[in-house]
Amino acid sequence: MPPALIIVGSTEGLRAHAEQLGQRCAEANVACRLQIWDRQIHVFPVAADLIPERRVAIRDIGAFIQTVVPAADVSGDDVVVDSDAG
Repeated sequence: MPPALIIVGSTEGLRAHAEQLGQRCAEANVACRLQIWDRQIHVFPVAADLIPERRVAIRDIGAFIQTVVPAADVSGDDVVVDSDAG
């Protein structure tokens, strides 16, 4: 399994499930980062333009992705352009 980033609000109903998922990842030797954000609501990063903490969460998501996904070759040699894409 690939590494996992779990972001959950401290007061949301799915917090226990998020903690359980983090524990199960650890038991299965899957790299996992569990972030519990104080007083944040369910899927709070979606509203990143409204509350500063949400912007921080989006930055954390981007940083996590950069650590687990290899850098892409952007030389253009293997780029395929679909001229029908809209």
